Amino acid sequence: MADKINPRCKSDMAQIYISADGYVYPCCWMGNVPHTSDYRDFYNSELDKLNVNLRSLKVIIEDRILEKVEATWQTDNPHPTCMRFCKRKAKPDETNSEDKQGTNTVKRISRSEVSSN
Repeated sequence: MADKINPRCKSDMAQIYISADGYVYPCCWMGNVPHTSDYRDFYNSELDKLNVNLRSLKVIIEDRILEKVEATWQTDNPHPTCMRFCKRKAKPDETNSEDKQGTNTVKRISRSEVSSN
């Protein structure tokens, strides 16, 4: 596994997201329109268990159903939205050399660096 999940939804500043139609998401990225279909497909028949119009937020959180997404982080197939927004490159001791081939690196640059080129 070349990439690991660095979950922002588990950080000190973590917040859940509740959509206008009452669905509870572990983060705002999953509740964002282009990614809601991944989430809804993932939960499929259990989706209504995540709606605050049908169950209280306390019951949803205590039910631990949101942890189903978290369980994918330790697999070779993490939830697609988690991979899109919360992946990090594995450290050399976390992967073998075959996993490192073909990986891309992103360098953050400031606006001044862009305008000076």
